[in-house]
Amino acid sequence: MDLILKERLFKLNIEDTYEKLEEEFQKFVTTEELSSIPDTLWIVSNNFTPNTLPSEGFKLHISATIKNVLDILKSIKTYLDSNLINYKIIKSIDHLMMLNRGLYGYTQIGKAITIYPIDKEDSIKIAFTIDNLTKNFHSPKIPTDNRLHTNSIVHYRYGSFFIDKNGSI
Repeated sequence: MDLILKERLFKLNIEDTYEKLEEEFQKFVTTEELSSIPDTLWIVSNNFTPNTLPSEGFKLHISATIKNVLDILKSIKTYLDSNLINYKIIKSIDHLMMLNRGLYGYTQIGKAITIYPIDKEDSIKIAFTIDNLTKNFHSPKIPTDNRLHTNSIVHYRYGSFFIDKNGSI
């Protein structure tokens, strides 16, 4: 097989894999429990209630790659939903790829999932539970946040919860 043909086959294989990842991701996030926020990169849980959040607090960010984001979501979504935890997730594999490359800004790198705990105690409980549920995953460090521990994909920081007039964070 000549080099040009090998390169074309390699490119087709990557594109095929990418399309499959996006298709599987979209099937998972297109459910009755999740709603897309128009004109943003985000999907939120239907139990998302920003009006119950404090004006500031700890945010938890879960980092992910395009290859593991779906498996991470599958391992934490039931916990988040059953405990009525406020969260948002990236809308697509394409957006995640751009996010991780820094194309949405350096401060956004790695932030595939954002969780909004209601208080400090809730933050700690959620962080360690998510860490346990995702202990076998590896993802990039979020440059603006603290990692829960060296190998964790759970990151945290203290900051404002900006809520606009439509209730969006």
